[in-house]
Amino acid sequence: MNYWVAKVKERLADVNRYGLDLLDEMVIDSLAMNIGQIGEQMNSEKLSKYTQQKFMSDSYWSGISKFRNKAYHHYGSRDKKQILDIALNDLDELVDRVNHIILKLKIDLDESRSEF
Repeated sequence: MNYWVAKVKERLADVNRYGLDLLDEMVIDSLAMNIGQIGEQMNSEKLSKYTQQKFMSDSYWSGISKFRNKAYHHYGSRDKKQILDIALNDLDELVDRVNHIILKLKIDLDESRSEF
């Protein structure tokens, strides 16, 4: 997932480097697809049942999955401002939340190993 966050940040840097308009359709498409990949990683088929039950019941994660569907299947109705808002303002919180989950999973794993 951090890979896709980095890709979004690269695209934003490209906008500045090449003097592109943030609302340019190619920029929006690229941002939407990369943000959509973040949602793809949250797909329940890719996460263990334990991770889903312990961490993914939060509506925050549901919103990420829903955005993935919107990004991939509703091209004409995508909200450019929402995409930019996510790209510019929400990714650091996402990374923090994911890193928190990873840390908690490592702690849980260490605790379960010490029981044996």
